[in-house]
Amino acid sequence: MNLQPYINEYTDRFSRHKMKEGIFKNLMKRMMANPPYPYK
Repeated sequence: MNLQPYINEYTDRFSRHKMKEGIFKNLMKRMMANPPYPYK
């Protein structure tokens, strides 16, 4: 049995859980740092 996929999933979920408070702030920073992308 290969445990690596389970470990990867756990670390990914843990990282997202720890970052939850900063997701919106991070998104706003990235939106303000780049020019608008026009819809074609």
